[in-house]
Amino acid sequence: MQANTAGNKDEDHSFLVYVLTDGEENCSRNRPGDLKKLIEGLNDAWTVAALVPNMTGVHAAKTAGIPAGNIEVWNVDSNTGFAEAGERMRDTFTAYTAARATGTRSTKTLFKVDAKQLTQEEIKQNLREVSGSLIGVQAEYQIRDFVEQVAGKRYAKGIAYYELTKRETVQAYKEIVIVHRKDGRKYGGAAARQVLGLPHYETDVSPGDFGEWRIFIQSTSFNRKLKAGDNVFIAG
Repeated sequence: MQANTAGNKDEDHSFLVYVLTDGEENCSRNRPGDLKKLIEGLNDAWTVAALVPNMTGVHAAKTAGIPAGNIEVWNVDSNTGFAEAGERMRDTFTAYTAARATGTRSTKTLFKVDAKQLTQEEIKQNLREVSGSLIGVQAEYQIRDFVEQVAGKRYAKGIAYYELTKRETVQAYKEIVIVHRKDGRKYGGAAARQVLGLPHYETDVSPGDFGEWRIFIQSTSFNRKLKAGDNVFIAG
C-alpha cells in the first residue's frame, strides 16, 4: 500500500482495506510506528479497518494507526467466528458504499453505529411505529426496580430498553428501538439491526454519530444497573 500512488482528491474513487488477524504480531521486520506513519500519510480516500482476536489486538491496532472506530474484536474461538467476521465485513462494506454514494470518501467509524444518514422516510419504510414511554433516570437503580418503582409497571423480561451511550455487547436476540429526537416517535421491528448496519449475531457495539436519532437496546437482565442521567424506553 503506497500512500502517494492513488487516491487523488480530484479523482472520484476511494479505498477500503480490511485486516483480519487471529493472533498477535510476532515476526514483522517493520515496527507499528512504521505502519502508523504510512496510514497517517494516506489521504481521505482511504479507510483502513481491522478485525482482531482480543483487547490486546485492539491496543496493537490502535498503536499501528488504525482508528478506534475501525477496530472490532471477532470470535476466534467459535466454529462460526470466521463466517461471522466475513458477514461483518460484508455488512460494513454495504453501509460504507451507501455512505460513499452520498459523497463520503472515508470513515473512522466503520464499526460504530452511525445513524446520521438515516432519514424518516427510510425508517418508516423498514420499521413500524411502536408505543412506550421514555423515562429519565434520576438516581441509581437496578432496572427491575426502576420499572416497577418509577414507571409503575410490572417488570417482565425484555420490557425495558437502555440507551446506547457506550460500548455494549448486543446479543442476536435483542430488539432495538430507534427514537426520533424532535418528535419523539419510536420505531422498531426485525429490520432495525439491518437499518443500523448491525449483524444478526452477537457483537460489540460502540455509539457513533446518531444525528437526529436515539438508539435503545433491549435489556433482558433483572439487575442491570442504571445511573442518574440514563434514559430508559419501556415498551407498552
